[in-house]
Amino acid sequence: MKKRISTWIALVLASFFLLSEQQICSARNNKNAAEESLIDKGLVLWYNQQACDWSEALPIGNGRLGAMVHGGARLEHLQLNEDTLWIGGPHSYDNPDAYSHLAKVRELLNDENYIEAEDLAGKMMGIPKYQVAYQPFGDLFILFPQGSKPINYRRELDLQKAVSTVSYSIETTTFTRKIVASNPDQAHTALSDHVMNGLTANLFNGRRVYQIDANFGATAGMAEMLLQSHSNVLHLLSALPKAWPTGSVKGLRARGGLELDMEWKDGQLVDASIRAERDVTFSLVSQGREIKQITLKSGETKVWSEL
Repeated sequence: MKKRISTWIALVLASFFLLSEQQICSARNNKNAAEESLIDKGLVLWYNQQACDWSEALPIGNGRLGAMVHGGARLEHLQLNEDTLWIGGPHSYDNPDAYSHLAKVRELLNDENYIEAEDLAGKMMGIPKYQVAYQPFGDLFILFPQGSKPINYRRELDLQKAVSTVSYSIETTTFTRKIVASNPDQAHTALSDHVMNGLTANLFNGRRVYQIDANFGATAGMAEMLLQSHSNVLHLLSALPKAWPTGSVKGLRARGGLELDMEWKDGQLVDASIRAERDVTFSLVSQGREIKQITLKSGETKVWSEL
């Protein structure tokens, strides 16, 4: 019952912020607020207001995944697409007669008969000529609770780096959110410095608005990249970021009453120790490779060389 109530509260809050963003859009006049400029010799499209519909959002993609980024300060909206979700099924568009027209098209172009060349080139198109449409993969809404109204808003798309950026200020702090469609990682990555402003040495954040999200959500997300545990399976370095090729961690907690220290170098695990608070049996997986099933008694510790 508590979980159901929490879910409804989350939906109500999201709906409230979505309606608020729509009111911002409806209040906007018809004047186009978009600006295009050359910044640092790189082509950047920038706007001083968030997008109100699909045509105003900024596109990112990696050839397989795509997204339209609306850039809301309080409620980010990503309209997602994926290249296997489309009307119809796989089939060939090959036109066996296309090659037979190629020489004549070249001849017409050489003679500057462009209209006739274009008409004949139409016979070289795939069959059918027009492909079927893609379907929306889904809508992702990300809520950023805020106590004050954002100012100095700006969203942009760097066409050279293919990075979408949203920035704004609240009180004396400037926040920046970057969204990238990574081809090597085959994923959309949202890089936000919302929790980085005001971080202390223990990764806690003093900003009132972000204390819960930053102090618990951010550190939990970092821990998930190093250790995951579910269904009696312990995953070490489960999603190690490329930015952390070498490092160590102590005191990570896992399901089953386990506590773990580990060290890695050049992206590879080099040392670890696992302590059990109670009798437990689990499977150990390191960077996607299952090592073996391990049984520990209460109070027992095993080091990497013993595993």
